Amino acid sequence: MKFIPILTEKSLQLAKQGKYTFWVGRDLKKKEIKKSIEEIFAVHVVSVRTMNYKGGIKTNLKRRKITVPDRKKAIVALKEGEKIGLFETKESKYTALGGIAFSLMVLSHNAISLMFAPFILFYSVYLVYLSKYKKSLIINLLSLIILGLFLSAFFWFPALLEGKYTLRDIVTKDGYRTNFVSFKDLLYGEWNYGITGQFTVQLGIVHWLIFITSPFFAAYLFRRKNKLWVLMFGLFFYTLSAIFLMLPQSGFIWEKIMILQNFQFPWRFLSVTTFATAVLGGLVFSIIPRKLSKYLLIAFCLLILVLSKDYFYPKAYQQKPESFYSGIWNSTTDTGESAPMWSVRFMEKRPNAHLEVIDGNAYIKELKRTSTYHKYQLIVNKPTLFEENTLYFPGWEIKANNIPLKIQ
Repeated sequence: MKFIPILTEKSLQLAKQGKYTFWVGRDLKKKEIKKSIEEIFAVHVVSVRTMNYKGGIKTNLKRRKITVPDRKKAIVALKEGEKIGLFETKESKYTALGGIAFSLMVLSHNAISLMFAPFILFYSVYLVYLSKYKKSLIINLLSLIILGLFLSAFFWFPALLEGKYTLRDIVTKDGYRTNFVSFKDLLYGEWNYGITGQFTVQLGIVHWLIFITSPFFAAYLFRRKNKLWVLMFGLFFYTLSAIFLMLPQSGFIWEKIMILQNFQFPWRFLSVTTFATAVLGGLVFSIIPRKLSKYLLIAFCLLILVLSKDYFYPKAYQQKPESFYSGIWNSTTDTGESAPMWSVRFMEKRPNAHLEVIDGNAYIKELKRTSTYHKYQLIVNKPTLFEENTLYFPGWEIKANNIPLKIQ
C-alpha cells in the first residue's frame, strides 16, 4: 500500500495536534488506512478523514505545465501522546542555528549588523505575512533574535553602556562629510586599492542590470498574484536607500541621525547593495523560463568574470623594511574610536615600562599582569610619584598594601 507523508506548513502544524496527513491510494477505505498506519508506525489511530482531489493539467511553481493524477488525502488522528517521527520538526534546532548565525552577524561588525537590521525586520514581517500560522512563526523568530542578541551580548552590551566613555563620537563626528561616493564611481571604477577615496567602490555592471530590471519583474509577479513581488519590491527599495545614503545628496539625513554618523564611511553601505542585488538576481532568474534562464545564467557568469578580470591579480605590492615586521607597529597601541575619552587621539610616545617613576626613588618588580589586574612589588625609599601606563577607564582602582589610593 502506498502512503506518502505530506510535509507542508499546514500539515506540520496539524502534526503538533496529533493529526498526520498522507497521500494514499485512491482505492483504500478508511478501515484499511487505519490498519496500515497502525502496523507501519506502531501507533493507535483514533480517526481517519479522507478527501479526494481531481487531477488534470496544472502549472507548477516554475510555470511548467504538468499532468497531475487524481489523488486522495487522508488525515489520521492518533491516540493522545503518540507521534509519527516523520512529521517531527526540529524547530528548536533551526532556532538555535539561526540564533548563532544572527549573533555571528552582530559580531562581524556593529555598523554592518545595524545596516542589515531593516532587512531582517522586513523579511521577518514578510514571512509572517505569508504564514497561515503566524503565532508559532512569531515565537520562533523572536526566540531566534533573542538568542542571537544573548550570545553576542558580550560584544554589543558593553558598547551600548560604555560608548559614552570612549572617543567614538569624537572620532566619527563629521567623518562622513568627506567620505561620500560619487554616482559615477558607483556606476564604474577602475580596479584600485588603498584608503577611502582610492579603492574601487563600483556597484557592478551586472548588479546594476539586476537592480534596474527588478521592478519590472516584481510588477509581473504582482499581476500574476505571486506574493514574491513583495520581497522583490522590498529588496529594490532597500538597495535604492543604500545607494542614496552613499551619495552626497543624503547629507541632510546623516546630519540628523547620529547612529548614521557613527558608521563614519557612507561606502560601507556597499555591503547592503552587494547582498540585496545578489538576492534580487536569484529571484529574477527564478522567474525566467527554465530553458532561457540556463543560457542567461551562463552569459551573466561569463560577463562577471570578464568585468572582474583585473581582480584576479594584485595591482601592486607594498614594500616594507624588515624592522616594520619585527618591531611594534604604532597602530597596535594607537588610540581610536574605542579608546577611553581621557586618552589622546594618537599615540604620543612609547612607555619604557608598564609602571614608571615620575618623581622620587623606588624599586619596581612586576608580579602579575592581565587585562584587568596589575600587581607590583614596590620598595619606596622616599615619597614617590608613579605613572601606570594604562589608559584610564571607570572601574580601575589603585591599592597600596590593600589601602585605596586616589587616581590622578
